[in-house]
Amino acid sequence: MNEHRMAADQPKGSDATEVSSAYCPAHVSCFFTIDATSPNPFQKGSVGAGFSLEKGVTAIVKLIDKPGIQVVLNGGAVDFPTVKTVVEHYLDPDTMLPDTPSAERLSTAGHMLGIHVSLLSELPLSQGFGLSGACALATSYALSKLLPNYRTPAEIAHLAELENSTGLGDVPGQTIGGFEARISPGVPPHGEVVDLDPTVPAFLDEHRFTGIPVLLCVLGEHVGTKNVLEDQRLHELINYAGKESLDALMHDKTLENLCIQSNLFAERVGFNNLKTERTVELIRRYNYGITGRCMLGNSIFVFGKVERLKPILEPLGEVFVTKITSRGAHLLE
Repeated sequence: MNEHRMAADQPKGSDATEVSSAYCPAHVSCFFTIDATSPNPFQKGSVGAGFSLEKGVTAIVKLIDKPGIQVVLNGGAVDFPTVKTVVEHYLDPDTMLPDTPSAERLSTAGHMLGIHVSLLSELPLSQGFGLSGACALATSYALSKLLPNYRTPAEIAHLAELENSTGLGDVPGQTIGGFEARISPGVPPHGEVVDLDPTVPAFLDEHRFTGIPVLLCVLGEHVGTKNVLEDQRLHELINYAGKESLDALMHDKTLENLCIQSNLFAERVGFNNLKTERTVELIRRYNYGITGRCMLGNSIFVFGKVERLKPILEPLGEVFVTKITSRGAHLLE
């Protein structure tokens, strides 16, 4: 991603006085569980496994003198509750660090202080690419520079995801980057997230230190994460399938097994559809690579002959080619 290509959208109202920007990678969850039993919200979330992508979200945040929260996504004004929740947490005087210029300004400006958030996403939302979490975490990192807080950027973004039922494990994965396994629920340091470092097949060895290429293909309509996370009937099935897949992966930490467990999880929970199954079978039959499902979305990921496969899959759905990134969310200079 070209981190400098996004020009900040000029906010409505008076001129901005302070600006900060941050980037967060997109993220694919291969499988997961749902664990909201802890009284500590930072220890709620999911266990599972996934990986972070070079394509992601850039956030440019401005403090403005017009009250309110303005959110722009790819040039258009949007209602984005998860991002608004992130902003509201940073405007909370009870969690803001005292004796800072921002705290002083907030105390004197009061309701007159506003926030303008401009987001650029390189991938579509609601297709299993962790973009709700990416938008929240990029915004949180950018705001952390302008409005220092007792909580970490990841804690605030994760809390916003939980409060809006838009994600459970993306923010923990996006915090560290690379291939990760989420061993216990929650955002670091409250939840345990480890570098999976899977063994890759020989045909990917040449990309080991330059970023493993991955193809993403959107094969259907968007999936509402909130609908799935709030469906109590699915929880038991998801938790059984997710635990089975994580246990199997930790006994065989290979990229092939990560893909296998992703597909098994989708089958066990019933997230497959005919178009997805036929596309995965096509990739396997002609030995184009190894593939799995993006949770939660009607999308697949493929490691292998991505440039050769791209024109074959384009008639079936929107295709994106990117790489694995080992760097998590961070501020931009």
